[in-house]
Amino acid sequence: FDTWLRPTWLDGEGEGEVRVATANPFAVDWIRSRYGEVLEEILIQEVGGPVRLTLVHRARTAGEALD
Repeated sequence: FDTWLRPTWLDGEGEGEVRVATANPFAVDWIRSRYGEVLEEILIQEVGGPVRLTLVHRARTAGEALD
């Protein structure tokens, strides 16, 4: 968890999409292949309708706090 999921953050949402970012390019594929379907199912339950999870690689900006 600490290596792959904790360093992610919400990068945006709207139009039936939730975008999650990570600064580690390898983590995008790793999370998608191992947890993508489960995370998308959880999002659908939380939102109450269809939603697509998009994982992206990008660096945090100075204004984005680390959790």
